[in-house]
Amino acid sequence: MRFACRKVRFTTTNDNVDALRFYQRRGFRLAELRPRAVDQAREQRPEIPRVGDYGIPLGCVFLIGMNIC
Repeated sequence: MRFACRKVRFTTTNDNVDALRFYQRRGFRLAELRPRAVDQAREQRPEIPRVGDYGIPLGCVFLIGMNIC
């Protein structure tokens, strides 16, 4: 029997250090960095805050992922 591998991926903002720590401890790794993604989203949704958790300026989005086989 053959099993297919799957990719599990999600995004989070650069201020979400609690989520980054949680998922890295479980084997997830940074798959992609999208600099200025939050800045670009803010152009469409100005209500997105400029400062996030722990006083960290929002700007980047991290794509986190892991292959599951």
